[in-house]
Amino acid sequence: MIPPMSSLKDYLWGAFNARPLGMPIPPNWLGLAAFGLLGIVNPGFWVLGAGLELGYLLTCITSGRFRRVIDGRKMVEAGRQSQRKLESALSALSPEETERFLALDERCRLALGEQVAGGAGSGSGGGSGGGAGDTWRTLQADSLAKLRWAYLQLLGMRQAVVTVVENDGVGVSDSRSITRKLAELDRRLKDDELGADLRKSLQSQRDVLATRSGVQQEALSRLEQIEAELGRIEAQVELLREQALLAADPDAASARIDSVAESLAGTTRWIQEHQTIYEGIHGALDEAPPIEAHRG
Repeated sequence: MIPPMSSLKDYLWGAFNARPLGMPIPPNWLGLAAFGLLGIVNPGFWVLGAGLELGYLLTCITSGRFRRVIDGRKMVEAGRQSQRKLESALSALSPEETERFLALDERCRLALGEQVAGGAGSGSGGGSGGGAGDTWRTLQADSLAKLRWAYLQLLGMRQAVVTVVENDGVGVSDSRSITRKLAELDRRLKDDELGADLRKSLQSQRDVLATRSGVQQEALSRLEQIEAELGRIEAQVELLREQALLAADPDAASARIDSVAESLAGTTRWIQEHQTIYEGIHGALDEAPPIEAHRG
């Protein structure tokens, strides 16, 4: 994923606080302090200091090398934030979901690594081909990162739904399922000899269990939908990996990216419609943490 360029504010702030390696205080601060003190004796030093400061800042922000340094720092910080976001989402998963995510993560890295290897060979015939290949590989990496991020969010939603499904039987003293307990209550409620107070208590219990049964059925339906979405992403990653090995021309690459975009659009809509299932969804899909090629 290509990080955004730093803004003018970032460059100015970087120039204002710039300090050589090993210096605890930026030299610019020392210079401003010196001219500030000298200005007390002669206010002309304040004017001179302001002019020098403006010249220094202008020199820094118009330097391509300086801007690259600031951009590099921003990229590093963005990478750290993305990694923290990924680790935070991953830490909320159960061992089962974590293992499943790591398996897909490995497939994504393999797909990207094979795309890089294939692109290196195909791009050797000409400079323009290599540049186009780099562009498509960047888009491929972005697509894989978004697929992986959507997969991670879906796993979090799956875990939340599984918790509801596995709750079947909780609160039932003999650990029988809600369905069996409902059947037993129905049988008892047919007894004409039940006292009024006991019948009222049993009916109230049945109403609560009936509501829980409805929630269970909805949870099972959503779990099936989540599994379908997870399977679609798994298939999409495998397709990208296979096509990366077989085709490296721009038209094929464009078709792959369009296919991923269409798949992600559907998954994104589904997650947004059902995001109340899982309160731990970590941001939009277009802010997916970047992914690196497998280095086996």
